[in-house]
Amino acid sequence: MEQQSNSQVKSETKPSSAFGEALVREITGYVEKYSSEITEQMNTLKELEQRMQGFESHIPKMQKRIVGIFKRKPDCVQPSLIASTDYELKPAIKKQCYVNVKALHQAQVQNIDGASDYQVTAKCEDFIAVYSQSKHSSSILRISGTECIFFAQLKSIKVETLFIHDTRMICNKDVFQFQRGRNFEKICELEFKQGLCDGITIDPQVFLFNLDKNATLYVCRFDRDKQGYRRLHSLGLKYRGQRNAHLGAVNLTKIGPQCFCTVSYEAIKFDLVYLTTEDDKLLALIKYGVIPHDIIYNEPNRLDWHDMKMAPDQIHMILQNTLGHITVVDQFKGQPVACFKGQQPCRQFMPRNFDIQSNPVVLVREGHGLVVRDLAGQGYEGALKLPEGVEVLEQVGAGGDGQVTILSINTTTRQLFTLTVRID
Repeated sequence: MEQQSNSQVKSETKPSSAFGEALVREITGYVEKYSSEITEQMNTLKELEQRMQGFESHIPKMQKRIVGIFKRKPDCVQPSLIASTDYELKPAIKKQCYVNVKALHQAQVQNIDGASDYQVTAKCEDFIAVYSQSKHSSSILRISGTECIFFAQLKSIKVETLFIHDTRMICNKDVFQFQRGRNFEKICELEFKQGLCDGITIDPQVFLFNLDKNATLYVCRFDRDKQGYRRLHSLGLKYRGQRNAHLGAVNLTKIGPQCFCTVSYEAIKFDLVYLTTEDDKLLALIKYGVIPHDIIYNEPNRLDWHDMKMAPDQIHMILQNTLGHITVVDQFKGQPVACFKGQQPCRQFMPRNFDIQSNPVVLVREGHGLVVRDLAGQGYEGALKLPEGVEVLEQVGAGGDGQVTILSINTTTRQLFTLTVRID
């Protein structure tokens, strides 16, 4: 009986042992199969890692591209680029424009002579110059919030250029010393044969001037001991020659270390460091007295740029040519993203919340009122009819909630006042 039971146990263990061996062989096969696949995937990952290392070497170049280092743009950009693929503008949406009007009381300009022919002739920072031909006199107003306050009067002078440099105000070629709440007195004159066209502050002592019909920029330093400006040097944006003799650099706008301007049909930017540097490496980049610069965008038909504004996002430039056509250009990419065909050049009143994608509207004067102009063609509309005899002159303020403050004149009452409108 014992031998019979042992043989029975042996007979039962043989199949079990065979099953285990088969299972081991099957598992071994799976391991060999998937280990080869894992090895292949590891090789692929190594290859991808090598490619990524190659891409990393290009990242600094890409970052430089993002901050605005460009190659020269072609002389003529095709109008078909107006619809940029980088900006998906919203479909046309009708939007009613609700406008609230606020007229400031006479006390703001209490000391100014009444006149019906005031026109804005110059503006810089929070100061604005108005001129009356009938009075043959200019008045300087100081902008304070949504108000304009009389600051000074210059008799028998038409102030055509106005610049603020530290505690000095430059009207045409006359330099005045002023401190808020104190005397306003002339201290010197600029020694330029031509009239000034534009200028920007580089630092409290150094100022950049540009002359009429001239693409040359003059760097001057204020000498406190001699109470006058001393010319340091001059550099150009164009090669000197008969062809470029009457090309002026206008619409100078400083943003950080860069300056933007227009020269004829070109929109240009350059680094201000070239004007003040003593670094030999940077000086070596200045060839024939021309500042290294980038041409952001050319007017397609080579018409002169009449006006240039920088949008609040400091990304988009609003360029208007001599026909009144407006082009919105991405200053980093050098590409137009929107275009509006106007009838004639006009002043644009821009709210601080202007955005080419979400709020692409500005105000312009049309007929006897203000009209909403949609620069992106999204369908926004709106208008405000002005009272009889009221004319809008110049924007003096903007709010983030769609408010725009405009210096205006009532030709009937001969009063200057500010008009605040809001685009809801």
